[in-house]
Amino acid sequence: MTKNGQVDWEEYLSHYLRDLLGLEEETIKQVEKKPDTLSRDIKESLARLKAAWSEAAHNNPDAVNIDEFLGLEHPESSHSFLTRRMEELMGKFDADDDGKLSKAEYLVDPFMDLSTEEVQDRRKEFMEVLDKNGDGVADKKEIVQFLDPKSPHWAKDEAISLIRQADRDKDKMVSLEEMMARADLFLMSKLVSADLSFHGEF
Repeated sequence: MTKNGQVDWEEYLSHYLRDLLGLEEETIKQVEKKPDTLSRDIKESLARLKAAWSEAAHNNPDAVNIDEFLGLEHPESSHSFLTRRMEELMGKFDADDDGKLSKAEYLVDPFMDLSTEEVQDRRKEFMEVLDKNGDGVADKKEIVQFLDPKSPHWAKDEAISLIRQADRDKDKMVSLEEMMARADLFLMSKLVSADLSFHGEF
């Protein structure tokens, strides 16, 4: 492995085959010399890897820098992915097409009727999370920060949701007994399963 400040395709492929797919050395040699004889599952995994690599490697098709590597490993947090999500959200809520999101726009969903409680939750979310600088509108930068799964508000929302669903005695805490009674809920939580960390609320 070369220490050149970037990850080359061959280096990443080796890591992927050994560490992520857990292939034996014999199968790895098969990948290199006789790819046509591989199983369908491995072929599909390699095809997905090559597609993800092509998406991430913007500057050099044979290597990725640190930012591109992060996008490869965590595409849900990549700038390009978040920008697309931001454009989707703006297309849905930005009624006057001014490139910003007002509180009034955020409180109206064009595809569904919101309950009074949902409107209140969105109003609070807009004021406390989306509109970071408190100027009454959310610009594109604020929306990208809001959508980023690394943003602390997602973990807070998930924790509140778990307590609300599992807290049977309504003491605003979750005991071990209550957690075990809803084990499936906690095992599928975004706080436990990293691959579920990106939210698709919009």
